[in-house]
Amino acid sequence: MKKKLFVVCLALSMLALFTGTVFAAPSAAGTVIELVRAQGGASGTVFIFKVSGEFSGADLKGVARVGDGGEFTLHCNQLDSETVRCLTSSKAEGDVTVTFGGSTFRTHIRSFTPKYCYAAWDWWQTGTWENYGPICQTQPAQFLDLSYYSYAGTDWWVEFYDVDVSNACFPDPVPYGGPAYYFPACPFP
Repeated sequence: MKKKLFVVCLALSMLALFTGTVFAAPSAAGTVIELVRAQGGASGTVFIFKVSGEFSGADLKGVARVGDGGEFTLHCNQLDSETVRCLTSSKAEGDVTVTFGGSTFRTHIRSFTPKYCYAAWDWWQTGTWENYGPICQTQPAQFLDLSYYSYAGTDWWVEFYDVDVSNACFPDPVPYGGPAYYFPACPFP
């Protein structure tokens, strides 16, 4: 009897050991740790999340809901293994509930008053450089910051350059009248 009890206890212990190890395995998907910053802009709202791990393209989406019932889709990209940046294509101000990566956060976003405005140059739509700006924001843009403009109902990403890019890429000439946003695949200073 003792021998059978010992074997059963040993078998259950081994089962628990292996089952516990399987359930304790880390998830391959990313995990949201916290909402670091939420800031309004002239044409949308930026949300910065601290994360752990990598998110697939299908996981880089979310939603922002404002107190008056408005709902905005989040357009997200992972900047590095610890940071995800999400944008809305419309302004979300006041009390906002934002959901991303299975986590929900509440924050208050102050009304946006732009102080810094930049051109948004892109050649992809027409084959020639055109200004789709301005892109206005409350803080000065930093080198390689990402933003977007809307064209034909779609958001198009642009990247900020504060250096002269007039001879940097096709199609020539690249317009440059000072710091501006450009189509992100081009130019390469």
